Amino acid sequence: MRRDRAAIPPMGQGLAVIVLLAAIALAMLVAVGGYMAALHVQAHRVAVQHIDDRVALARRQIRKLEYELEYRSRFTQLDHWREPLGLGPVGIAQRAADPRDLAAVVAQQRATVAAHRVDAAPLRASYTPDARKDMDSLVATIAK
Repeated sequence: MRRDRAAIPPMGQGLAVIVLLAAIALAMLVAVGGYMAALHVQAHRVAVQHIDDRVALARRQIRKLEYELEYRSRFTQLDHWREPLGLGPVGIAQRAADPRDLAAVVAQQRATVAAHRVDAAPLRASYTPDARKDMDSLVATIAK
């Protein structure tokens, strides 16, 4: 019986198999751990993106409400100047039956405008309470 020195004894073969299985298990644990870490990072990224989207939506709503406040403040100015400048719908007094009567209508309108002084007009708020409430509730929601 001749012994082959290159052959691993039976006890060593079992140990080599155990070491190989342990290395495979360790590699699988590292792979699963890396996958779990990637999932955690992706979940965090999605949560941050969701918060960014909510902030962008809130900014758009704030911008919309600011535009609405600015737009409605112009309405109060128009309402203030409606009567002195004759900005309402055309009335019977503003119509001329004949183009030659147009000068008299214009003169009458100019006299009406001159009769109203700028500083005699009442001051009005530059915003509406509803829009202000909407703005306050939106800011309160964002602050949460």
